[in-house]
Amino acid sequence: MPIHDRLTIAKKSRWPFGGGIRTRKPTMKSLFSQTRLTLALVLTLALPSIALAYDIDEWYVVEMQGQRAGWMRMQETDTTYGLITSSQVHLEIARGAATITIDLKGTFTETYDGQPYEMTSEQSLGATPIKTVYRFSKDKITATVEQNGQSTISTLDLIPGDWLTPAAARRYLVSQLNRHAEVIQYTTIDPLNGLIPLHIKTTVVGPATVEAIGKTLPAIEWKTEESASPGVVTTEYVSDNAAPIRTELELGAITMTVVKSERELAQAKIEPTEIMISTFIKPSRAIAAPRSQRSASYLLSVDEGAIGDIPTTSVQSVERIDDQHVRVTIDADNPKTTDP
Repeated sequence: MPIHDRLTIAKKSRWPFGGGIRTRKPTMKSLFSQTRLTLALVLTLALPSIALAYDIDEWYVVEMQGQRAGWMRMQETDTTYGLITSSQVHLEIARGAATITIDLKGTFTETYDGQPYEMTSEQSLGATPIKTVYRFSKDKITATVEQNGQSTISTLDLIPGDWLTPAAARRYLVSQLNRHAEVIQYTTIDPLNGLIPLHIKTTVVGPATVEAIGKTLPAIEWKTEESASPGVVTTEYVSDNAAPIRTELELGAITMTVVKSERELAQAKIEPTEIMISTFIKPSRAIAAPRSQRSASYLLSVDEGAIGDIPTTSVQSVERIDDQHVRVTIDADNPKTTDP
């Protein structure tokens, strides 16, 4: 049965492994954790949308803050028993004089009718690599975590609700584009996000042209929002079969662009992007004894766009003046109770 026909009955007939689709309308304790989340978002939303029995191997240049910061590779392989989708990203980021190398890889194996078989996630964030393998069965998920030559095995519950495997999600995107849908919503799983379902909403803007691999290409522009990053809107330019050509997003002070490229250019020498010092707030004048101040009031502003939300804590209150200005008042000697 064609995928778009099967989707209309997904709510009535649950897939054996808890799959399916929602037919009704995919922690940042440090800057590098934020970068990882950004990459996961890009990978989730930028995966090529293709039909069955079609092998792909696409390369992309990854830019951060307008500079080349790494590369991304995305593949889908048609095997004798199903489809294997994989995404690999390599980043080199400067933190002052130091360089941090980040490598991420996710792989998802599924049957031709969209049932999950195995998902793997590999992460190397400048420390010991971690590899997690999830094996799906009819009544459970077996997770194996490998690190430092040690393996830990655990049994997990099936993913609740209806969701689509990555290749099935892309087929659904293509089918909705062919129907000229203006808003496309679905739920999927991305290996770099673990077993947490991603609820994705794509709003089609319309025809556009975009620069990539030295050419001006016809494209479809759309805006994507997903549950892993509420409030973050990704702008994508895709081909008529939903394969990404150019992806742009902003996450706080970090801007990222992913552009289709040839392999040689994607893997060319990288000058690491500095994303720590460049994001510091710069005061308009010197602050006397800044390390010993117990109270202060600051007027924060941005030159372009709207300033993001600033957290309120027991010793910090925030007053929004307008889109570009926020007043932050700190009083460390008089903490206030905040809502949990």
